[in-house]
Amino acid sequence: MKKALSLVLSAFMAAAVFTGCGDNANKDGQSQSTATGTLSGDMEIMHYMSGDGKLNAWDDFMNAFMEKHPDVTIESSGTDYSNFLTLLRTKAASSDMPDFWEATPMKVSDIIEAGKAMDLKAAGVIDELPLGEDVFAECVWGDGDEIWGAPYTLKSFALFYNQDLFDKHNVDVPTTQSEFLEACQKFSDAGIDPFIRANSDYTHLYVDLKTELVPRLQASGNGDYYAKLMSGEKKFADYDEFRISVDNMLTRYQWERLDDLSNDGTAAAEKFANGEAAMFVGMQSVVSQSFSTNPDFNLHCVPYPYSDDQTENHKIVVEMEDGWMISADTDIPEVCIEWLKYLYETPQAQRWSDDVGMIMVQSGLDTSKQYDYVQELTECYSNGKSAQNCIPQPIGEFVQKWRSYLQAWIADPNRSTDMLITEGQGVYDEIIASQN
Repeated sequence: MKKALSLVLSAFMAAAVFTGCGDNANKDGQSQSTATGTLSGDMEIMHYMSGDGKLNAWDDFMNAFMEKHPDVTIESSGTDYSNFLTLLRTKAASSDMPDFWEATPMKVSDIIEAGKAMDLKAAGVIDELPLGEDVFAECVWGDGDEIWGAPYTLKSFALFYNQDLFDKHNVDVPTTQSEFLEACQKFSDAGIDPFIRANSDYTHLYVDLKTELVPRLQASGNGDYYAKLMSGEKKFADYDEFRISVDNMLTRYQWERLDDLSNDGTAAAEKFANGEAAMFVGMQSVVSQSFSTNPDFNLHCVPYPYSDDQTENHKIVVEMEDGWMISADTDIPEVCIEWLKYLYETPQAQRWSDDVGMIMVQSGLDTSKQYDYVQELTECYSNGKSAQNCIPQPIGEFVQKWRSYLQAWIADPNRSTDMLITEGQGVYDEIIASQN
């Protein structure tokens, strides 16, 4: 049986491997189907996946697909996300797109606008996938009804906690903001840090904020928050939701650790699993690493309880994690489409669910083999206790410059909500002025 070529590359190596592929030409001259209708051709895939669960499953999927379709060869190459979008845009500029790639369409809108992505709805693919209509929010761009990608899993943001520490110190899992602050104080009094943080990466600092901000914005009907800010139509000071969320984050930061700004996700996960702190506010992908340190880690989660109002529907935040796109210029569209549909077949989707431990957008899968916290996240998503991140999301300098400022702000001993609203707005204003 042919073995799939699956490579995890540095930015330099990835660029070298892809050089000269040339406008998605079928590299050995094969047609994509024979006279008998069997699939044929060489498919190039580009991704930013990491972790043994994903990579091992992906290799098995490719090998099984090629065994089923012996005239198909798959080359799959990956790099880390920090380099991925630059490489993808370089390939788009040189008309050298892969046939199939991983991405959130909303974050590659420039590639879509350049005509490099296949409209999966027009191609008739969407109706053949086992997905509900409500999962494509981040796959639509512009005013039309085109769908540029297919979502597979969701990343989530919530309040994660060490159940053993809660039990040992007789602390109840909080359901309101007051209960939450009481829990923080009880842990602090017992010599346990309430929180572990991973703020050496500004992404995790920002997630700490939006775990509350996004549900508040959704509840008030302000899902176009980023769009209004990036256009200059609105400012941070116009949103009470922003001010309240920053106030609450600063309240949490009365319980700081010296390593808050030095921990990356891996270090934070290791310390969390070792019982150095009771809670983590943020992204699932950080805490998922905890089990490599402590396989018996008793990890659970709830939506972050940002209010004392019992009528508030506290929610986890979700946005697209794994999603698939197809080149508009591919010479083997039928191969790509068949591969896409194959990924959603129950055996593959179930394997992804079991081995990767993410919320699947595909319903009806058995989650009994997943960790307790993943089952809790999935239950929130399935029962309407989730808030979709605001659409569109910030891109480019609105991510890099503003979050870099956020990191400097949290390190400032004089930080305040008013400072962030004023100086953070200055960062946005400079970006908007440079674009006009």
